[in-house]
Amino acid sequence: MKIRKKIRTININPKVNLTGLNAIYNQALKDDEKTIVFELNQGEGCFVFMMFFDEDDSSKDKLYIYLKRTNHMLHFKMYANHKAGDFFIYITPNDIQSIKNELNIQGGIGQFDILRFFASLNSNIPQFLPFSQKLNNFKAIWKRVSPHLSGILNEADKIYFIGLRDLSKTKKNPTEKTLRKLYLYIDADSDVIKQFIVSLKKSKKTCCWTSDEHKKKPFSLMS
Repeated sequence: MKIRKKIRTININPKVNLTGLNAIYNQALKDDEKTIVFELNQGEGCFVFMMFFDEDDSSKDKLYIYLKRTNHMLHFKMYANHKAGDFFIYITPNDIQSIKNELNIQGGIGQFDILRFFASLNSNIPQFLPFSQKLNNFKAIWKRVSPHLSGILNEADKIYFIGLRDLSKTKKNPTEKTLRKLYLYIDADSDVIKQFIVSLKKSKKTCCWTSDEHKKKPFSLMS
């Protein structure tokens, strides 16, 4: 009888813990705003961090970092207990090369320390992210990152607001994947958008959207 030994796979890619995300992650949970978008500049590079973590999001344990100068998207699986402040990610050689490209670092041996780079990014992560800033960041970058993030919106081609649907009899709640469209496609003050989202969740209603611009309706808090 053959005894099959279980081989344990060892991940040799560098591991970092982005503990700086702790404050804004827990803030987003507390405020029931399960979307995070912010931008950090480092050297010649610009790095846009994005997290989408509603229970319906397939991306809820992923971190996206968009390299703005070189138009490249990195995505990482995050490990450990995020509420406790741990956000472990593994960095592949391809990720390292993409980051070097963004920083405009050409070749050279021993000139770039990926762990030191992420330690610097981690120390600069904002500890408070107002809804208005989050909304503006998301709207400003969306056209560039949307090809990489189609899964974070429901029916992404439907961008024109046409009204509300009552979910109270279905025992369902409005999903972040639908409500995020309000960040992107409604031209209103951020406080109005925030108030509207709070009211939708409280009354168990959701927004309806269409891909036909001719059917769109004016947005108002009384929609």
